[in-house]
Amino acid sequence: MKPGLVTIGLPVYNGENFLAQALDSLIAQEYRDLEIVVVDNGSTDTTPEILSRYSAADDRIRVERGDRNRGAAWSFNRTFELARGEYFTWCAHDDVYLPGFISACVDVLKADPGVSVVVSSAAMIDPQGEVIGPIEDFELCTSPDPVVRGWDIMSRLSRCLHVFGVTRTGEMARTRLIGAYSSSDKTTLFELALIGRFALVPEVLFLNREHPGRSMRAHGEQARDREAWFDPDRAGRVTLPWWRLLVEYERSLRLSDLGARDRWRLRIRYPLWMLDGRNRTHLWKEAVRAGLLKARLGGLLRLIKGRASR
Repeated sequence: MKPGLVTIGLPVYNGENFLAQALDSLIAQEYRDLEIVVVDNGSTDTTPEILSRYSAADDRIRVERGDRNRGAAWSFNRTFELARGEYFTWCAHDDVYLPGFISACVDVLKADPGVSVVVSSAAMIDPQGEVIGPIEDFELCTSPDPVVRGWDIMSRLSRCLHVFGVTRTGEMARTRLIGAYSSSDKTTLFELALIGRFALVPEVLFLNREHPGRSMRAHGEQARDREAWFDPDRAGRVTLPWWRLLVEYERSLRLSDLGARDRWRLRIRYPLWMLDGRNRTHLWKEAVRAGLLKARLGGLLRLIKGRASR
C-alpha cells in the first residue's frame, strides 16, 4: 500500500450520460497522487468506449470490466478490493468534484487520527450541471462518543452521501463494505462512525447530481427494485428491508470494538428507532406483509397436504 496515495473507486453501469464529466473532475484534482479504479459492471451502452479513451490518456485510470451486471454491492466492493492507496473514497459516475476536494479531505485525515470519514459541504446540481441549491444537514457524527455517532447514523442520516467521503483504507477494511441488500450503505457508515468521528470541510467541493436516472429516483421505495439494484440475484424476492436494516445494525455492533456497556447504550435506543414515524410505518407494513405471506404459504401447504391424503 503506497503512503499518501488516494484510491478513488468508481463503480459504473451504463453511465454514458455523465461519466465523462465525473472523470474530468477527478483528473483535475489538485491532489495528484491518486489512482482512479473503475469497475464497469457489464455496461451495454458506450461506457466501455468512454473508459477506454480516458484510460489511454491518463495512466492513473485503471479499468476492470465485468462480463455482466452483478449489482451495485459487487461493483462498489470490487473497486475497494483493487485499491492500492493509503486513503480511499468512492465516486458516483454522475457526481462532480471541485479541484480541491481530495486535498482538503486528506489534510483533515492527516491532521486528526480520530477522524474516520471526511466530507465537504455539498450542493445539488441538475442534469445540465447547474447548481440547484445547497445540501442541508450534512454535518453529523462529530461527537467523541461512539454511541452518539452511531445513533446519529440511525436517527439523523437521510442521505448516504457520506459514503462518498474520504477515509483511510485500513479503516474501511474494518467494515463489511457494501452489503447485497437495500440501504447497506447506511450500515457501512454506521460501522465507520463507531470507529471514528466524521469531519466536514466547510467549503462546497462536492456536487451531487439530481436526475431521474439516479438510483434513489429510479428505484425509490420499491423494495424489490432497490434490492435488485444492490444484487440482481435478489430480483423478485420478497424482502423486509427495514427489519433487515435493524438486524444489520445489530450485526455491525457485535463486530465493533465497543465495550459491552457502550453496546447496550446503543441497543436501548433500538425501540426509539422503531417508533420513529417513518421507520414505524415501514416496519409495520413489512410485518403485515410477512404475516400475510406466512398465512398464504400455510394455506397452500395445508391444501397440498389435504390433496395428498385423498
